[in-house]
Amino acid sequence: MRKWDSKELELVKCDFCGAHEFCAEYLRGDGMRVVECAICGLAYLNPRPLKNLIPRFYEEEYFTGVMAERGEGGLKLELGIAGKDPILEGKKRIPRPIELINDRFGGMQGKDVLEIGCATGDLLSRMVQEGARARGLEISDFAARIARSRGMEVTTGTIEDYLASEVKTFDIVMAFEVIEHVTSPIRFFESVVKCIKPGGLLLLSTPNYSCSSRYGGAWFGFNCSFEHLYFFNAETLKRLACKAGCTLQYWETTMWNGGPTQVRHDFLYKNLNRLSRLLYFVTEEDKTIMGALRAFLSRKSSHRALGSGHTITAVFRNDARSLS
Repeated sequence: MRKWDSKELELVKCDFCGAHEFCAEYLRGDGMRVVECAICGLAYLNPRPLKNLIPRFYEEEYFTGVMAERGEGGLKLELGIAGKDPILEGKKRIPRPIELINDRFGGMQGKDVLEIGCATGDLLSRMVQEGARARGLEISDFAARIARSRGMEVTTGTIEDYLASEVKTFDIVMAFEVIEHVTSPIRFFESVVKCIKPGGLLLLSTPNYSCSSRYGGAWFGFNCSFEHLYFFNAETLKRLACKAGCTLQYWETTMWNGGPTQVRHDFLYKNLNRLSRLLYFVTEEDKTIMGALRAFLSRKSSHRALGSGHTITAVFRNDARSLS
């Protein structure tokens, strides 16, 4: 993992309310400090690497799985280029973001969609399959080149770069596992909203900071992905969105609760865990035994409405009114 010299770090104030006071702090697995604002509850890395050094996190190893194999986070993405696309050829399971739009928000057919942080284009490929007019925005030129080689329309740069050169707006903007990486979440939210049509949707996901109240420094979110600068729960995301002119429409978390990474493999533990998941679907998702069993056995069994799992996915609506 990368070790930062003190000269490479800077102290920062809360991005949401500007306060310097904090009421809790945690030490991450890489030795960096996470603090929670005493005024608004936003959690962030403090001190953090200087802004001009942050791109060092996103070099080639970040995307090829090298960092992931070292336990430092990063991605292990499909790096194939022109020819048959294994994302389209081999994966039939519908990604959860698409499933969520189809089930709750009218589907993707004919929609203009922008994915911020599209990496090598895995999700973009599936959105095109669903009939969306999808394009991507990616800060890494390495990943963007691969996405373009697979036929995706991808722009290299930040959301601020995009706004400086484009005027197009979208029915849906997606940003999965992005907001925790940016240097100013409130500025990111405000910029993203400018890309969304009035009444359009923003979908984002991020590690769920609420898990830290149960696991403290042992939470998985503090022991992997050391490039993260901010940490959010449903409440802080809702405040950021409201300040930018959006309303929270729906949120859910994964079933996994983000506890210590040591995994128990004994028979009793495995089956008690399965039973607890089944009971969740009986009591919360569907009151009938058969309905609960269907949900438990389906791909939806990895998510729960609301909940307190490790990753939170939230859907916001742009409240701006059309001028037409």
